[in-house]
Amino acid sequence: MTAPFPPPPAVSLLAQAIEHVRPLLADQTKSTKLRVRILWGAAKSARDLAACDVVTDEFLRLAVETNLIDTRGYWTDRDVRESVRRHGRADILHAVQWGQRGLNPFERGSLK
Repeated sequence: MTAPFPPPPAVSLLAQAIEHVRPLLADQTKSTKLRVRILWGAAKSARDLAACDVVTDEFLRLAVETNLIDTRGYWTDRDVRESVRRHGRADILHAVQWGQRGLNPFERGSLK
């Protein structure tokens, strides 16, 4: 006997979390520092939604898609000093990984 209705489609909670934060990160009227804090907070909130490598990859991809960093890993906004522009990918990776650990890279303490 078959069910009268098809099963609901599988929904990725990580994809939902990313789509929720995407407009905030895409808003280039916000400073780079604020956008990185938003990214960190979203990564911290999403840490239990998928394996850590998947969360890291998806948030790095989101940073590129929202033009926070370019495909080479350089910061794109002009409010970042020229001397540190090449460290964008490393800085994003750092913020995402700290968020996954429940740590705060911006201040002291864990902010759990």
